[in-house]
Amino acid sequence: MDSRCFQFLFLLLLVSACNKVDVPEPEQDAPVFFSQLDLGGSPISFAAGQDNYTMDASFQRDSGVIEFVGVLRPKDCSIRLCPGSLRIGLRHTSRDNGAGAVGSSLRPKSMQYAYRFDRDSVRVKFSIVPVITDVAQSVAWSINGETVGSGHLIEKVLLRDRDYEVGIQTKRRGCNSRQIQTVRLPNGGCRSRIKVNEDRTLSVQSNGVPPLQHNWMNQSKDSVFHLSNLSSAERHNIWVRVTDANGCVSESEIGFDPSNRNMNCIADFGYKAERIINRDHFQLGKVTIDYIDDSGVIFTSNFLKQPADSYFEILTAEDFEANAAGQPTKKLHMEFLTTLFSEYGDQSIQLEGKTVFAVAYPKQ
Repeated sequence: MDSRCFQFLFLLLLVSACNKVDVPEPEQDAPVFFSQLDLGGSPISFAAGQDNYTMDASFQRDSGVIEFVGVLRPKDCSIRLCPGSLRIGLRHTSRDNGAGAVGSSLRPKSMQYAYRFDRDSVRVKFSIVPVITDVAQSVAWSINGETVGSGHLIEKVLLRDRDYEVGIQTKRRGCNSRQIQTVRLPNGGCRSRIKVNEDRTLSVQSNGVPPLQHNWMNQSKDSVFHLSNLSSAERHNIWVRVTDANGCVSESEIGFDPSNRNMNCIADFGYKAERIINRDHFQLGKVTIDYIDDSGVIFTSNFLKQPADSYFEILTAEDFEANAAGQPTKKLHMEFLTTLFSEYGDQSIQLEGKTVFAVAYPKQ
């Protein structure tokens, strides 16, 4: 997650904390608000008025859109969201905040999850790496054998978790070279590049998983190629195909002139993958679930687009007592399945469960 997005999330939480309101707690033997959850295979349950938990109901405005908020949290924590807290935020279905419009949106229905970044695709910038100082005169790019562009830089939107054979062909002062990398987005795959050594051999630099299998253009399987048998009067195109222990394939081809090593050319490229930002700023009618684990890490549903089997259902919606600020509230019975992500998306965990929450909304 972009650090500015994360800071914005904390800003919203702090705003809510400054305007904390409570709904009345139930009797010890009759919890009204509770959650029964399965977090990554571990059952968790807590209830307001029991287990030292309390229920906060509030709402907040963002760019004119109202979000109805409920938080089940330990009663003795000094911040709005502390370890063991569950927060659910429901965005109003429209920007119409007129009389009757806001409260009526809190009703039994299915809701989609808000998300900041597209789950399925990334924007990728491929750029040539100048191995030798001379700039290549021409560059051609291919993906899975199909020509897709030319120039020293191209940009493509590709699917995540798919293998692509990305190739580049370059020409420099009549010298042709080529490279093919297997790219698995956002940052996987394998690449290889031929290296010219001082002892008149060619070796291969590869980031593949060893052991590596080499297949040179003359059918040699050695890890190095010996130049001693090449004629010194002509240019040669020398290529190798490398397969790593996981079956990842890459290729490298150089134009090599034994009589003039300054006339050699080697193709190489790099790439940078960027998450695609969801441009739906208002996220009308969308839901966000946050859970803070025992170590204080915030996990949120509002990061990547949710898997297809995720769901969120409001089963019942009932008028409830006004909160401490005199604002009307709704008691909502909800069931859900979602994937929660850590700050940078490097950790994820599945959350499933049912809960009865209260949320507040403005007086009409």
